[in-house]
Amino acid sequence: MPEVFVEQMTATVEVWYEPTDIHKAAKPFQKEGYKFISYLSPNLKELQVIRSHFNIPERLPSALPSLHSDGTIPHRGGDRDFYHHLFSFLPGLRLLLVKMGKSGSFVVQRAGSDCRNGSPSHQNLTFKAHLAPNVPDEAVVNVSGSGDCMAAGVIHGLINGWQDIDRSISLGTFAASCSLRSRQTVPAAITSAALN
Repeated sequence: MPEVFVEQMTATVEVWYEPTDIHKAAKPFQKEGYKFISYLSPNLKELQVIRSHFNIPERLPSALPSLHSDGTIPHRGGDRDFYHHLFSFLPGLRLLLVKMGKSGSFVVQRAGSDCRNGSPSHQNLTFKAHLAPNVPDEAVVNVSGSGDCMAAGVIHGLINGWQDIDRSISLGTFAASCSLRSRQTVPAAITSAALN
């Protein structure tokens, strides 16, 4: 992992960190280079481990925060405080994608095109919730890999220059739904053609 941070610092390569499990969730934060992580996609349990590592005093919301009908969070403290504190520890973080299983996903995004220059303000975070993949319980074959497929779909959108993060999240949700319906963690149905 340290080699990735050195490469990222010298070549302006953005780093996406997908924790994969609670035992590895805090590992990259034990080295100084973690400040250059641009994208982070934990589930709630992994985010709790990260919270504990940084000793963030605010409790981690256990469910989606209160939302407006468009999926955005009302401007008030409470639910937002934890995320503001987390972003203060991660100055290079542009996007946090919290995967919440059947509850959907929650995106916190830092405004601005290059978060590595300067000290970003806490006031420039946007918050939005997204629905879970529409897969009935009886159609779920395997949950293993669905979060990874979701992250891969979002990464695909970012790499292809999609400016609308909602479009990338929708693609990630589609990829997760394919994974949930398959015995394979990354099903053959997820191809570049299917993603475009």
